[in-house]
Amino acid sequence: MNRKRPIRRKSYLLLEVLISLGLVLLCLFPLVKPLVHIRLQTTLALEETRLERLASLAFIEVKQRLYEHQYSWDELRKGIEDELSPITLTIKDTKTGNEQSKTIHRHFVIEKIDRCYRNKTTQNTYMFLNLIVTLKNGTKMSSPFVTTLFAERKENETT
Repeated sequence: MNRKRPIRRKSYLLLEVLISLGLVLLCLFPLVKPLVHIRLQTTLALEETRLERLASLAFIEVKQRLYEHQYSWDELRKGIEDELSPITLTIKDTKTGNEQSKTIHRHFVIEKIDRCYRNKTTQNTYMFLNLIVTLKNGTKMSSPFVTTLFAERKENETT
């Protein structure tokens, strides 16, 4: 009679389990690291886009002030440094759902970058200006946003 002996299975040692778990984690780390890096880069790009949008709004407000003649032609020649009203942003964290409020202070400088030109036939005066907007959130200041403006004073305008 042929008796089959029961096959006795050898149990796993704790050391073997820890080694296999370490190897799995070692293989997963290179797969997860780029995803974390991409998440950080996306967050930074989103913050930069928000700042560019706020700078565009500041450009619009300054241009509106220029159209309303709030600054005289002589002030534009000398240069202007002024503040705009601060903006409060409410940002919702998609991961936790928490809302965070930020107050952004907006500062602008207008500099003359070229001399004044006078058109001989119409007697209009022209000037090229640099408009520099900086945004400040608490102690952190953004890099300046710069645009060039073309200003014209018609002969019948006194300011």
